[in-house]
Amino acid sequence: MRNSRLNTNIKSIFLLSSLISLAGLFYSCSPCAIQKGPKGNWLKYEIKKGPCFGSCPVYNLYVFADGEALLYAQNFVDDPGIFTRELSKEEYTLLCGAYKNAHWSKLKERYESNIVDLPSSQLTLYDKKGDKKTVHAQDNIPEPVIAVTNAFEKIRKDGGKWKKIFINPTTEHFDTRWLVLNLNGEDDLNTLEAKYKKYGLKRGERITPKLNYWEVTYDYTKVPGELMFYLLRKDPIVKEVAYIRANVREPKARPGKS
Repeated sequence: MRNSRLNTNIKSIFLLSSLISLAGLFYSCSPCAIQKGPKGNWLKYEIKKGPCFGSCPVYNLYVFADGEALLYAQNFVDDPGIFTRELSKEEYTLLCGAYKNAHWSKLKERYESNIVDLPSSQLTLYDKKGDKKTVHAQDNIPEPVIAVTNAFEKIRKDGGKWKKIFINPTTEHFDTRWLVLNLNGEDDLNTLEAKYKKYGLKRGERITPKLNYWEVTYDYTKVPGELMFYLLRKDPIVKEVAYIRANVREPKARPGKS
């Protein structure tokens, strides 16, 4: 009798562990699974919340396939600046599911209004190749698109603690078109220029001959300043990154200037 119960318990434990393993495998293969490691180091979801006549929050929020989020909080927010944090599996799944339920590829590109002061959202879905579809939402917005906006807003307001990595560069008089990098040497700069060529990354001046601090610029029509800042900050060969204060010093020669 005891042996029969023992065998039954062992079978139950084995079945439960098998179900847990299958659930884990199913999640890891799901299109809404967080992709940890180098495979997940690409931008997947993005929202840019524009201003309105009143006190609407203005911010940009980016979510990467590895579950990391970047927030650039600009106006009518509790604490302006640039922040990062890791999303929970539940947060990421909620956002991913909202995009899937909206059938993003079938949506119109613009849901606009003749009333220019209405709040607007610019929502984008990327694939691994960097191809994207953006929906501009302002009025007569389909409910599934509103659900995507709400998922972003929930991440911004109700999620975990954001880590501030820089103050608001625009209000603190920084020239966001230019960054200063602390590197190991000029070879690192060559590597970065090749790696971020699609963003037009180019070197400016070396700050001082005795230290490996370099000015760099980029094509801000191809990548927002806060995103370029984040990518360089996250790059393993970059020790430090900061914006240059506007009108503090003018480099002697900058790329693209005559």
